[in-house]
Amino acid sequence: MKQYLIAVLALSTLLGSSAKGDTGDQGASGVSGVVVPGSVLINLNINADDTNGASTRSLMVIEADTDQMWNFPFTGMTNNSADTTATDGQPQHGALHPNRRWVYVTMGGSATLALRLLVIDLGWEGGVPMPTITKSVEILASGNESKKWLKDVRGLSARKRLQAGLTARYMQQAHGTRMTEDGHFLLFSEMNNNTLRVFDTWTNDFITGGSYSHASLKAPHGAWPNASSTIAVAPQYEYGTSTPGAGGDAVSVWTMLPGSGALTFSKTITLTDGGVKGAFPHTVAWLNDNEFYTSATHDTSEAPASTFEQSVFLVNVSAGTATAVLHKWDGSDESSGVKEGVSDVVIANGNLYVCEGNVNNATGAGYVSVWSIAGNGSLTFVNRLGANTGLPASFKQCHGLMGSRDGRWVFAQSFISKHVVKISSMTNWPAKIWDADDGLSLPHGFYAN
Repeated sequence: MKQYLIAVLALSTLLGSSAKGDTGDQGASGVSGVVVPGSVLINLNINADDTNGASTRSLMVIEADTDQMWNFPFTGMTNNSADTTATDGQPQHGALHPNRRWVYVTMGGSATLALRLLVIDLGWEGGVPMPTITKSVEILASGNESKKWLKDVRGLSARKRLQAGLTARYMQQAHGTRMTEDGHFLLFSEMNNNTLRVFDTWTNDFITGGSYSHASLKAPHGAWPNASSTIAVAPQYEYGTSTPGAGGDAVSVWTMLPGSGALTFSKTITLTDGGVKGAFPHTVAWLNDNEFYTSATHDTSEAPASTFEQSVFLVNVSAGTATAVLHKWDGSDESSGVKEGVSDVVIANGNLYVCEGNVNNATGAGYVSVWSIAGNGSLTFVNRLGANTGLPASFKQCHGLMGSRDGRWVFAQSFISKHVVKISSMTNWPAKIWDADDGLSLPHGFYAN
């Protein structure tokens, strides 16, 4: 699954007010002609180059309440940073500040390109976005061998190492961008290097010592802070193995210092509950400051056979426990479990939305299931969206979920079938669906606020 996603990824000084002071509310009142919408979604088309057209490697901006969409190719985007290569290479993950004006985009690294974080001002002059790159921050210099590549080829001869691929050797990826509630800090991971990073949006630079690693970290998919910014959790986006703890069958818990953003490793929590074992967690949805749901993407069809199953766990940080609240679908009624590996989870309007989709199978199904959350965190089935059931017949592999800040909308994404879906949290049914005809091409790494 992860190998397939990585293969897809492989193919394919701010101006004006600082983010700290620019709330967006003053823009909504019309100061300087800036009118910021109340709910915005950004999306990335993540093709690695412009072979299929510049618009397939782009930043898309959607005004969520009106469904107005704009598509801005990185080629040709105004670049006021000092980095002449800022717009080169593959966009990977985005983040949108709570003021809905400042956007942060990670751009992939390679043998010739640095791994970068772009700071982009949407402007919103007259209520229309016009992205301007104001700063490009180097995450990692070009030509760095990824730890993942070194792990995959360890023990091979020089010839075999060369055959493993020079592109993969220097492939650097920044994933799982997540902001603190106040927008002060942006957290993400150098996934191929088992490293977490913390970026200060007030200074537009990494915090002092803002690079964190630990021997237990395995392909972390970002770091997800709780509402009070006291804990951050890194899901270990790696397959499980027959040896407990050797693969991605756990989440990594870090304490976070409010105000500074500094992280300190606390512990790992294994995704095991009796006979249910989870692995390959991709996202986190905080239920409260101590408990969160996480997704287990590794399903029973993948080696080691039947060791791990698609599931959702409720993790209690202080107790260090993981409880399987959703299991593998048993083939009976819709409420009996999840049908595919679970890539994403998000909470909105008292429900847990679950993104089901095995991205290792380009022809497999994909669903968005909805589950009502009880006081103890247990789940009750509400409904399931899928191809020809609320979603287009061509819909495949849900990979990406994000809720709007006001809780009205849940957005689902599939880079395989080129869809972004806006779901009403009141009806749990799609209100709008965008597809390739709207300019989507490998949509990935979106963010709502």
